[in-house]
Amino acid sequence: LYSVEHYEIAAKRLNAEGMYVQWLPLYQLTKEEFAIIARSMQKVFPMVSMWRANFSGKRPVMALIGFKQNSRLTPSTPLLAASKLVLRQHLNGQKDILPLIAHYAGTLREDDNRLSKAALNTDSHPVIEYLAPMNHRLEKSGHANWFVGFELLDFVKPYLTEDVLAADPYLSDISSAWNDAIQAGYYLQSSFVTKSETQKSDSQHRANYELLINKAATQLQ
Repeated sequence: LYSVEHYEIAAKRLNAEGMYVQWLPLYQLTKEEFAIIARSMQKVFPMVSMWRANFSGKRPVMALIGFKQNSRLTPSTPLLAASKLVLRQHLNGQKDILPLIAHYAGTLREDDNRLSKAALNTDSHPVIEYLAPMNHRLEKSGHANWFVGFELLDFVKPYLTEDVLAADPYLSDISSAWNDAIQAGYYLQSSFVTKSETQKSDSQHRANYELLINKAATQLQ
């Protein structure tokens, strides 16, 4: 699991438009382990994107999706159709449901040195197999941290700036108005992280979330 060879076997079984989804419980991985897994996927798949399974401050789960070939969202993609429906509901006062696109956290870049400098996890060099038990002991003794909270926010933030989203190949065929909904997801997670880390509510990030969601909903209706 998590090895280059594992991903190569999976990729061979995908059709041309197929994708491989790797779920990662970030509350059980360090930043180093995440980077190793991400780089190992990048070694095999030409495009790897990040998707939040939740917005938890303490127990975040993320999916890394490896595409058999470079892929792009299109206006007719069911994910966007479902997201637009939720945004319409949001304008009508139903604000307890999130658009799926808000879970998007960016497409991993080859020039991100936080990943390019990471080791590869292979069958002959199973780095994760050795790091995992060691890091679990270190975390319990207070000498290692899981990849959660502000450290996770700091990692994804560069992928979600206006300029980077505008140049994101996965988003190149859809309206830039969707970028507001994507950035809203970042601010929502920021509000949960701030609350879990400081025990105080974060009205500013929550306000940014509402502002961007309403902006996206208005532009895309």
